[in-house]
Amino acid sequence: MKIVKNGFMSFVATYDNRDYTMLTWRAAANLPHNFQYGGFINLFTSVDAAQNSDLGIYYTEQNIHWAFPHNIPLGLNAQYVSVTGPSNDLIRFALTWEPSKTPGIKPAFDWLNLWVRINFYALEIYFAGPQPWDIQMEYLYRWEILPKAFRKRVVLSGFADQNISVGSYSGARPPLRQNASGDNIWVTEHLLSIRLVGGLCLAGRLRHEEFLPKETGVGVGLQYVLKF
Repeated sequence: MKIVKNGFMSFVATYDNRDYTMLTWRAAANLPHNFQYGGFINLFTSVDAAQNSDLGIYYTEQNIHWAFPHNIPLGLNAQYVSVTGPSNDLIRFALTWEPSKTPGIKPAFDWLNLWVRINFYALEIYFAGPQPWDIQMEYLYRWEILPKAFRKRVVLSGFADQNISVGSYSGARPPLRQNASGDNIWVTEHLLSIRLVGGLCLAGRLRHEEFLPKETGVGVGLQYVLKF
């Protein structure tokens, strides 16, 4: 039995107008018994350390997803998060829903060549010890834009993470929330990939990060995609 049925790896390098370079390794694989692996590692190289002092060296999310059988558009997801700095690592557990596989609305998503999944993380466990109860809504998508007209060369993909604090902070906020204001915090990324030749793509990346002093930035660079 093959351990990995199919999948991909990609490498993205972009320069952000907030004066830092962002390198991303991303991978996904379909596994036996309705399991899937998905994960990424972001590396940040600060150009102006004084202005980007809150940027860490790395941020990674590693996921194992299990889809319900019989084409039920629900699943379960376990996510490990690690960030440069002390007391940042955590594990999340989610119930997931894929609107693009839901009977009744699936044909519309098929026509648009759009895949969408929503993860509801109701449980977060920080390795450093108990924290106020936080939940996260994670919205993932991949949109292949006009595949016939563009010969499958243009893809827009990304995510939006809505971080919601249910509990109250009696003391200092955990490290991931030090620079955030309010209890409803968003992090979003939208990556436009235009394939040039083979697996080489032109990449444009828009990020909005309410954890950072400078919240919104646009980056341009290159991406290489390897399918297997």
